[in-house]
Amino acid sequence: MKNDLLYASYDQYERIDKSKIDLIELQEFKNIEASNMDILNEKLLDFVGVDGKYMPFTKSVTIKLNNENLKDIEIIDTPGINDPISSREARTEDLLQECDVIFIVSPSGQFLSNEDIVLLDRITNKEGIQEIYIIASQIDNQLYGSEKDKNGGVLPKVLESISEALTKHTQEILNQNKEHLSPDIFKKFFKNDVLYSSGAIYSMLQSFENKQDWDANLQKIWENLNLHYPDYFNDNESAKINLSLLGNIPTIKNILEEVRAEKDEIIERRKNDFIKAKMESLKEYKEEITKDIEQNIEKIESSDDIEEIKKQKNNLLKIKIETSEAVTWKYKDCIDKFRINLKENLNKEINNLFESTQETIYNFENNEKESYTYDHGFLSTKFGSDRYETRYNEVLKVKAIAVRGCLKKLIERIEDLISKEELDKHIIDLKKILLKEIIPVIINKAGVLNIDEHQIERAVRNTIDLIEYQKIDYTSTFPKEIEKGGNLKGTEAEEFMECVYNYLSNFKTKVRKAVEIYISSMIDLLKREKLGENVILNYLRNIERLENDINNKELSLTKYKYILEQLGDIKC
Repeated sequence: MKNDLLYASYDQYERIDKSKIDLIELQEFKNIEASNMDILNEKLLDFVGVDGKYMPFTKSVTIKLNNENLKDIEIIDTPGINDPISSREARTEDLLQECDVIFIVSPSGQFLSNEDIVLLDRITNKEGIQEIYIIASQIDNQLYGSEKDKNGGVLPKVLESISEALTKHTQEILNQNKEHLSPDIFKKFFKNDVLYSSGAIYSMLQSFENKQDWDANLQKIWENLNLHYPDYFNDNESAKINLSLLGNIPTIKNILEEVRAEKDEIIERRKNDFIKAKMESLKEYKEEITKDIEQNIEKIESSDDIEEIKKQKNNLLKIKIETSEAVTWKYKDCIDKFRINLKENLNKEINNLFESTQETIYNFENNEKESYTYDHGFLSTKFGSDRYETRYNEVLKVKAIAVRGCLKKLIERIEDLISKEELDKHIIDLKKILLKEIIPVIINKAGVLNIDEHQIERAVRNTIDLIEYQKIDYTSTFPKEIEKGGNLKGTEAEEFMECVYNYLSNFKTKVRKAVEIYISSMIDLLKREKLGENVILNYLRNIERLENDINNKELSLTKYKYILEQLGDIKC
């Protein structure tokens, strides 16, 4: 099974290798200047064109324009989905995660094609998107059909009717794919009506006084507008007003102004969310330190017999090795049981996820009868039989986007299953087991008087905190064959489903193997820790510290109470 991310990287490497270009040569192109957009476009072809000389080296191009409308706004024009350059398609998905507002531009003649629907399917609420707008481009191509006749050739009514039809079509598409969009994203799609625009007509308006410079395409559009809507283009003033109406750029500019106005609010909201998370962490840390210091004060105030403390230390030193080994063995037993239980639980949940996904996908397969005419040959009429017979074949039909949506949900659930948040639940259970099992061992070896459960808990917690969580990301492993959209049937549907089931089988094997490696590395790290030795050393350090604090009781109490006072002044 092809890994898309690795394939994109390999494809880019191959193109770089074949170019035989020295990286030093690229330094002179760090900044490119041009006196007008036509010259700039020509220069950029070497960097962004499919066969551009420097295309494999280009991650992104930043264009700086002296345009007041773009002040404080960064517009990202993504390469799109199904780009011939694999690495650029991967870049598109990365860029979606950085945007606050998304404009999906789709030609009005092929409005919301399968590729557009695939793109909708890839927009999730994880990116924190604030607004989504859909723009129907090339609206000038839709002015001359049934909508014109239906509205009596009244241009504003024709545009209104086209806009309503496009919005209705969009809502139908969204409802058909509702289950594959997050509720929040679905609402944002529905929030705004479809916008229309025409880049060609906007260009005509910009160069209206120089019609002789228009190319053949613009000349043809102008000819059609005057032929079909003569009342709206018979004088320069009316023509400019209606070209502006068709281009609809002022409406889009107003949206950009709204986006700019909301930009500071969006940034402030994200900053507040970040601060809130950090303050929660600080609060937990403050509570933990406060608890430790309060316990130190309590011990100092209640421990007057310095000889008894020295006796505890000497007794602990005598049984240090024996107690340490006993705790370590018990610790390793607990870790082994934890490994077995964690593996069983994760594999059980993984199996359930794959089984439910497969059942759901199976429901998207439908066998429908399709008729065809069978020709018995001209001799059949000679023997009194009908020459033609209607026969039926069962044809497989599949809704590709629904199947892909199920696979995406499966991937998200698998990633959630082995996320830090989920594993923390298992780790909490491990902590409880360790405390339950280890405290009796220490009591048995060291004696009840030497036991401080808080110190044992701290030693256990410090050991568990060594676990490193690695994010496992499977989103880049989607094979190209599953990226089809629309309703598939016949051979195409069969090939699609074969790829889907192969993907599920391979993916399940890959996940189980990854989980096995993940658990093994976690257990190896835990087993390297000498918990018994850590517990005893912590005891000795704490007893020595308590001994020192009692010898300097007044100074120690003053110091700890001062720290408590300072902690109390920290607002969380």
